[in-house]
Amino acid sequence: MSRTHDFWCPQCQIHWSPLDFPEAHGCPGCDHQGVYDPNLEYGQPQTEYSPEDLSYPADLQPLLDRFPQEEGWAAILSVGTGWYPLIKELDQEIAKIAPDYQVHQVKEKFGGLRYYINYSAFYQQERYQEIEQIEEIIRQAEAKSRSICERCGNQGNRSNNGG
Repeated sequence: MSRTHDFWCPQCQIHWSPLDFPEAHGCPGCDHQGVYDPNLEYGQPQTEYSPEDLSYPADLQPLLDRFPQEEGWAAILSVGTGWYPLIKELDQEIAKIAPDYQVHQVKEKFGGLRYYINYSAFYQQERYQEIEQIEEIIRQAEAKSRSICERCGNQGNRSNNGG
């Protein structure tokens, strides 16, 4: 779904729309004015930002290195900093099973974590048991994210702000 008033906050690394937060004067996470892009597809990474424009904690570098180095892929984590420990742990658990796995996207959707990886090498090599193990680990992390605040990392409950 495209919207014409989407914003990206490089500090909180989240997207928002004034339609979702009509009372906010900036990013709902930090009040930063954000970067306006009339062509931004809602919920997708900001195309004008490169990974070099964003800074992440050093302990997330192994995860960032798992994004494909090909044209069109950007190592951007579209989640708030409160989920960083969760995605770091998730990456470490998957790496125990498949140290060579690739990440395609890490984002928030419908109040929960979405963690998408590239399974094509697994299917080509008939690594079906690994796929099942990885999918279960991802399911557990996604379920756990629904009780962790994306902004601060504290335990919480999902809420609906009218959006």
